[in-house]
Amino acid sequence: MVATLLHELCHVADDCQSSHRGTFAERATRLGFNSPMTTTLSSVELAAEMMTLGEYPHGKLDTAQARSKNLSGPSKQGTRMMRLHCPHCGYTVRTTAKWLAYGNPRCPAGEEMTL
Repeated sequence: MVATLLHELCHVADDCQSSHRGTFAERATRLGFNSPMTTTLSSVELAAEMMTLGEYPHGKLDTAQARSKNLSGPSKQGTRMMRLHCPHCGYTVRTTAKWLAYGNPRCPAGEEMTL
């Protein structure tokens, strides 16, 4: 985790201007990263330094809760927009079921629109 954070901070330090070359590579090498710079391969010295930091503090991961909330896959679709049109003038609009519960909207000509 720390190695990845250091890698990304090297990008931030030069405002992501030099990709994995130039200023980025120089900074990463000084911190103790080895080539290729597209990965977070640490030198022995950097790895030893990171080990002195101890355990990474985090809460217990609840995989059952993650599965029940579908956090491991694509998120569920939110609002489904419904298309209404005016049969007289062809005007179209999109709205949600929440607003359709109050009644169908009217087109600029005053005609009631249909789903």
